[in-house]
Amino acid sequence: MEKEVLDSLAKANQFMVDKYNYVGDYFDEKSYYKERPLNKKLAVSGNELKAFQGLPIFVYGSIEEGANEGTKYGNDRRVKDSDGDYRALGFSYIDEPYPNPDFDIDEITYVRRWIREPWELPDSDVKGITKELSPDDPRDTHKNQYLEYEPDKFASTYSVIRQWVKNSKTFLPYMVEKNTGNRKFFNRCIEGPLPPGIAENPEDYIYIIQPPTYESWGVGIAFYYYGGTGPDNMSKPNYYSYYQYFRYKPFILLADDIMPLFETMQSSAVPGTQVQISVKIDSTFDKVLENVTYKWEITSGGKPIENVIYLGKNTVDVGTVNLAADKTFSNMKVEETCGEEGEEAEEKTEVMGAPVLYASFTMPEGDVDIRFEVNTDESVKEYNGIHESENRKIYERDYSNNVITRTIKAVKPINTTGEATLDYNVLSKKINIPLPDKNGMTAELDLGNGWLVSNVSGKINVTNETPRLYNPFEVTGNIIPSGTRRDKITLNPEFSTTIHRKDVTYDSATGLYDNPEEKKYLDGPAMKAKTGTVKAEGTANATRRYYCGGCKWIPNNSEDSTDGTWECPGHNEDISATFGHVTDQRAITAKIYNGMEFVPQKKYLDEIRSNTTNSLSKEMFWTSEPYKFNVVRWMAHENEMGELYGWTAVPGRYQRIFTQQDKAEIKWGTVRTMQMDYEKSREAARNRNYNKESYDKAVFASDESLKSYRYPIKSGYYFNPTGTYTFEVKTEIYKPEMKPTAEHRDIVQSLIDSFRYESNLIYIDNNNRAVNIQNQPVPVYGGKLSSVPVALTAKDPTGVNDAMLLYTEKEIAVPVYEKLEHSQESGKYTDPRLLAILEGYSESGTQSSKDKYKYREYIKDGQSMYKITETTKVTIKINPDNVRLYTNPYMPDGNYVVRVYFDNINLARSGNEYKKLGELKGIENLDRIEITVKGSIFDDIS
Repeated sequence: MEKEVLDSLAKANQFMVDKYNYVGDYFDEKSYYKERPLNKKLAVSGNELKAFQGLPIFVYGSIEEGANEGTKYGNDRRVKDSDGDYRALGFSYIDEPYPNPDFDIDEITYVRRWIREPWELPDSDVKGITKELSPDDPRDTHKNQYLEYEPDKFASTYSVIRQWVKNSKTFLPYMVEKNTGNRKFFNRCIEGPLPPGIAENPEDYIYIIQPPTYESWGVGIAFYYYGGTGPDNMSKPNYYSYYQYFRYKPFILLADDIMPLFETMQSSAVPGTQVQISVKIDSTFDKVLENVTYKWEITSGGKPIENVIYLGKNTVDVGTVNLAADKTFSNMKVEETCGEEGEEAEEKTEVMGAPVLYASFTMPEGDVDIRFEVNTDESVKEYNGIHESENRKIYERDYSNNVITRTIKAVKPINTTGEATLDYNVLSKKINIPLPDKNGMTAELDLGNGWLVSNVSGKINVTNETPRLYNPFEVTGNIIPSGTRRDKITLNPEFSTTIHRKDVTYDSATGLYDNPEEKKYLDGPAMKAKTGTVKAEGTANATRRYYCGGCKWIPNNSEDSTDGTWECPGHNEDISATFGHVTDQRAITAKIYNGMEFVPQKKYLDEIRSNTTNSLSKEMFWTSEPYKFNVVRWMAHENEMGELYGWTAVPGRYQRIFTQQDKAEIKWGTVRTMQMDYEKSREAARNRNYNKESYDKAVFASDESLKSYRYPIKSGYYFNPTGTYTFEVKTEIYKPEMKPTAEHRDIVQSLIDSFRYESNLIYIDNNNRAVNIQNQPVPVYGGKLSSVPVALTAKDPTGVNDAMLLYTEKEIAVPVYEKLEHSQESGKYTDPRLLAILEGYSESGTQSSKDKYKYREYIKDGQSMYKITETTKVTIKINPDNVRLYTNPYMPDGNYVVRVYFDNINLARSGNEYKKLGELKGIENLDRIEITVKGSIFDDIS
C-alpha cells in the first residue's frame, strides 16, 4: 500500500511539473498547513469510491472534521444526508474542505445568480465590495450584490464562502494562464453540464479547491444568490446564498477523448436579429485524427431553423474535420487507438490547432435549441448516408461528452432608458440622451471632520460600447468644471450621436444592409434591431485637511519632559468618490420597406368592336407596349426634436411598368361608286343616245331586248374600271418619344394592302390575247374562255397591257402629342395615368403603402411619355386616267361581277402589341355591280 501511495503522489507531482510548471512537489503525505495525514485508501487506484471510478483522490484528515468544517456557517446544517453520506470527505492539500460528490443537495427550482470571482472578498480594511452576478436566466435583472465583511457570522455569505475558500491563489485564472498559457486549461476536465450562468467562462466563477492531475481527481466550488423557492423567485432580491460542487476529471479520463465545446454562445437573442455561435472541437489524442464526423442540429419548437449558414472549417451541417494531436497526454503513454475496434491509423496529415465551426441564423420568435455532436453513431450514420461513404466511429475512452446542447432564449428588447426608431422614410436619426436622466450623476466626497484644500477634479468616463452603431459619438457635461470646490458634485453627462440606417441594418454574416441612397435594399416590410449600449462611470478627486486627536508632543517645560500637550498640525489626505455606474441600453430599430416588386396592373381592353364584314366603322382596343420607368422616393434625416430635414430623392428599388389603352378608329367610305361613274354611259344607252362622248366609261348595249338588265354589255366593246374609295384611320398610342408611331403606319399600310378591286371580266390586250383584269392569260376550256375573278391591289396595281389602274393617295394630319406631365418633386403635378403605375397612390390601388410605410414613388426626371394621336385619310382611285380596256369579243355570255372590298387582316402577323387581337374583318362589298354580257361586237358589225 505504501508504495502505491507514493507512486500516486509521484504521478500527481510529475503532472504539476510537466503541465503546470510547478517547481518542486505540490502534493505530500501531510496537508500543507495543518499537517493532516493523507487518506491512503483513497489515494490509490482501485479505491472504494465508485463516484471516482476507482481513481485516486488526495484527501487529508478525517471525514467528520471536513464535513463539520463545511457546515459551520451555512443555513443547511446537515453534516450527513439522508443516505448517511458526509458533506465532505476531509480536506484538500491546503486544508480546505473537500466536497463529497455523493452528498445529496436539494433539487434546484429557482434562478441562481452566480458570484463572479468568489475568492475576491472584503476584508478588515475594505468592509464591503460590490460583486458582479451572472444569472442563469437572462431575464433576471439582479446582476450586482453588495457583499459585507462579516467574519464568523452564521448564514452570512462572506462566512459561508470563507469556510470553503481560504486564501490560496495557486489555481486562480490568472495563475493558470501564467503557468499553462491558457486560463481555461482545466475547464475541459469539469464533469457534467455547466449551469447557463457560468457556461461561457466557468473559470471566473469556480474556485479550484484541488486540481486534477494525470490520474487523480480535482474539485471546485461556486457560490450563488437566489431570491427564494417560490414561483416568483426571479423577481425577488438576493435573500439567500448557497453553493455547488464541480468535479474535475483526471486527465487520463480525457485522454483519447474528443470534446466539442461552445466557444461563443449567446444565452439570449432578440427575434429577427442575427445570431452566431461557434463550437471548438478539442482532441486529447496524441496524434492527428482524420475525417471525424460531426452534426449540427438547430431547432425551435422542435422544427429545424431555416436558412442557417455554416462557416469555419466546414460549411455544412453534417461533415467531417481533422483534429490536431494534443501533446498534453504524451507523458501518459496511452495506447493509440483510432478505429472502433482499436486498429492503428497511420498519421498522414499535419493539423494545427482545434477546428472552430460556426453557425449563423436569424433568431426566430421562440427559443432555439442547439445540439452539436461529434464522433457519434448518429453523425457517422448520417454522414455516410449523405456522402455514400464508409466512415467509422473513432474509439474513445468516453463518449458521454461528445454531445453538447444549449438553449438560446428568445427575449424582447430590453430598453432600460428608451428606444430610437428610424421610420420607414428616415435615413439617419440624431439623439441626445442624458445619463441616466435629467437629474444627472452625483458623487459625494466624505470630508469627515475636515475640509477641502483643493479644487475637485475628475470626470465621468462615458464609453460607447457600440461604435459601429453610434457614429459619430459626442459627450458633453461629463467633466467637473475647473474651480469647483464642494463635497457634493452633480454632473449631467449627455451623449449625442447619429444613427444611420446602414449601421442598424448591417448583417455581419451576409454583408447585407439597407441603405437606398447606395441602392442597397432589404426586403420589407420588416424591422431590423440592434442594441446601443453606453456605459458611464467615474470619480471625483480632491484633497481634504483634517486634524487628528493629537500626533505631536509639545513640551511646556524644557526641564520637565512630562509637562506638555499632544497637538496636531493638520494632515492632508487625497480622497475620492464615485459617480456610480450607469449603463444605458437602447433598442435601435430601423423600419424597412422598399416597395412591392409589382404594382397591380390596370386591365385594359383587348378587343375589336363592330368587327363584322358589313360594318364600315370599327374600333380596335389593345394594351399598349410596356415601358419601364425609373422611380425615386423621398427620404429624410431626423433631428433630436423628431423633425425631418434634408429630404433626399433616393433611387427606387424596382422599375415601374407603364401600360395604357391604345386604340384605333377605322372608317371606310366611297367617294364615287361604280354606279355613279357608269350612270352617264348607262343612261345614254337606255335612251339610245349614240353620241360617243356620252360613253365615257363604258359602252352599254342599247338593244331593246337588253333594256331590262341593269348593266348589259356586248363583248368586244371597252369597259373601263372605275371608282374612288376612301378610309380614315385615327389612332391614340402611348410612346416615350415624340415621333409618328409604327403602329399607326402599319395599320394604314395593312388596310391599303387589304384593298381589292375584283373583276371576272375577260379583256383583250394589244396582242389580241384573252386576259383578265391583271393582264393574266385566260384559260380556254371546251373551246370557251373561262372566267376567273382576279383583283387589283396596291401591291399589284397594273392591269391590262400593264396599264396603271390603281392609285393610292394619303392625307396625313400633323400628329398631336400630349405629354403626360410629371415631376419627381413632392407636391407637384403628375398625370393620373402615371400615378396608376406608381406605388403609394389611390390611382394604383396602393395608397396603403403611403399610409402604413410612408412610401410613395415619383417618376424620376428625364423620362417622358406621350399620348400620340395620328390621323391618316387614304383615297384609292381606280383608273383615274380612264384608260380604255376592251373586253374580249369571245367572252362568253353570262353574268359577271365587279366588286370592291377590303380583305380580312391577320393582326397576329404584326410585330405590334395589337397582334393579340387576332383578325380584323374587312368590308365584304364596299362597292359592287353585276354586268350582263349578251352578244358581241360581231353582232353589231354584221
